[in-house]
Amino acid sequence: MMSRLLRKLRARLSKALYLGLALGLVYFCLPKDVRPAVVRDRNYAEHDITLSLEEKANETWVEVISWSPRAFLVHNLFTDAEADHVVEMSRDHLKRSLTKGGGKEDAKRSKFRTSDSSSLEKYQTRVVAALEERVAILLSYPALHQESLKVLRYNPGQLYKPHFDAFSVKKQRPGDSNRAATVILYLTEVEEGGETNFPRAKLDIGYDMRHRDRMERTTSCDGGRMWRTILPFEIKLSSTNTVTPKKGSALVFYDLDPAANYIDDDSLHEGCPVISGEKWSGTFWVRTGSPLEALTTPHTKRRVKDLFGAKLEVLRGEGKKLRSFFKQTRY
Repeated sequence: MMSRLLRKLRARLSKALYLGLALGLVYFCLPKDVRPAVVRDRNYAEHDITLSLEEKANETWVEVISWSPRAFLVHNLFTDAEADHVVEMSRDHLKRSLTKGGGKEDAKRSKFRTSDSSSLEKYQTRVVAALEERVAILLSYPALHQESLKVLRYNPGQLYKPHFDAFSVKKQRPGDSNRAATVILYLTEVEEGGETNFPRAKLDIGYDMRHRDRMERTTSCDGGRMWRTILPFEIKLSSTNTVTPKKGSALVFYDLDPAANYIDDDSLHEGCPVISGEKWSGTFWVRTGSPLEALTTPHTKRRVKDLFGAKLEVLRGEGKKLRSFFKQTRY
């Protein structure tokens, strides 16, 4: 009896071994450009970020804006030189921003979004790569889950009315990933206006008290007027739940619920009109999976090899950063 069981076990192990060898042979016969990316523990340009909840000059520290939506302001995430580099890379390539509601419809011009914008390619320069991978460490999402950096310029009067960044499940195609989080890099200061407003947010009391001066500033935020006719009467909307752009800081907020199943209604936000001066910002939309655009194409792999002399790989497992950091500090 025992010998029969051993023979069956040996036969099954042999089959598993042969299958593993066959799969390995197939893998190594595939062209390198279509092989899946190898998981690694480190970034090319960035290795770690130290976060603190206490304000520290010239160091990266985090300010909680709201827990509904989950929104945070990361101060001193990048340098003035890095911000200037991104602006100058984009200045001569600006086009009118377009809007798209997800699904198969084409992007188009809209009075709801009147900025000018330009997209930078993945790993286009060492500075762009450093920003991409810094955000990857911060959010614990692979850098390849980010859409290409979208750089926006707002002149006086230009705006983006209240909207959601994530797409409705009804408008998604099967297999599409959704936008899980948004990271807005503030690349310049703004003379007046240009705030980011969350009409439905329930501001953290600490943030609310520290930034009471926002109530006295001149602003033209919409505050979600269009949504008042749609939402229940008891839901309060505000035009003063604002974040003022500060060069070198990044606004991070989550577009989906913690399980990433549906849109967080409180993530409704707007880019308020610039009143005077000029506003430059860069946006990373971080998806639940790799974007539909071919981020692991030979072109991208060659760019990483040229910049860092390394193979394009995926960052994963940096869970000690923002995700767990805020879980520990919430009260």
